[in-house]
Amino acid sequence: LTPDIAPRRAVGGSPLDPGGIDRSGPERVDRLGGPAPDPPDPVADPPTVGRGLRAGLQDGFARIPGFVREHAVVVGAVLVVALVIGGYFVLNTRIVDVPVLYNDPWTHEAMMRFRDRHQDPESTDLEYGARTNGFDTVEAFIEHLAGNPWIVTMLGFVPGLPFCYQLEPQERQIQVPKYVRPRTFTPERAFGVGGAFAVVYPVQGAGGYQLYGLSPTPVLDVTQQMPDFESSIVFPRAGDILRYRSIDRAEFDTTRTQVEAGDFHYRQTEVEFSPAAFLRDPRAVNHSLLEVLYR
Repeated sequence: LTPDIAPRRAVGGSPLDPGGIDRSGPERVDRLGGPAPDPPDPVADPPTVGRGLRAGLQDGFARIPGFVREHAVVVGAVLVVALVIGGYFVLNTRIVDVPVLYNDPWTHEAMMRFRDRHQDPESTDLEYGARTNGFDTVEAFIEHLAGNPWIVTMLGFVPGLPFCYQLEPQERQIQVPKYVRPRTFTPERAFGVGGAFAVVYPVQGAGGYQLYGLSPTPVLDVTQQMPDFESSIVFPRAGDILRYRSIDRAEFDTTRTQVEAGDFHYRQTEVEFSPAAFLRDPRAVNHSLLEVLYR
């Protein structure tokens, strides 16, 4: 039996409702008289189709082998790795030249203000990084940082901050701890490394990564005045491949002039990156990437 909807009449009419009908809420009346039963609760008493679907899903899930059910994340990760290693995945991305003045005076001044928060207060960040990673000199350490490119794995903490992992075999990976206690000041555009990840700080602020240099080019432009920021206030994208090229003070100053005039363009080119090919021969892939960028 379907209920009828009968409007309730108010005690008196109103200019907006001359008929005196109370529109505040309908009263349900069953055809056989008396109040109509409450409608079913879709949560407590789901429709038959929903119950059937739910039962079907539960039955299907129960048929999945127990190991797969219990380790679904691991199994999924293994499948992804298999696809990558098998060469079925190719990343369409871009490689970008990011100039960096290593061992610059600005990050040096910042780090020296906070030596009491560092693992080795008697050395600079570059000296500490070189020593703990087995390099004989700071120059050799910088050459390694600037040599092969890095891939942006994600952006985070603040807009435009790229977390980059260097495209190197595991035994050649740079790793350094963060400061024992973070700094309360880090220059804008500072280049640093923490753990195995390199970053460029988009804005001035706190930070704990080891400081190695300063880029003359921004990764964040909230005004979107520069050509590379027309479509977004942040330049890096996940999957980008960045080469943190070492430059001298003269190029740093020239590039800063271009940035401030709004004339600077990042050197970049579209590339296809195959993780499987990189795992087979990292040196050859890196050589090819840099050749494409600078030809």
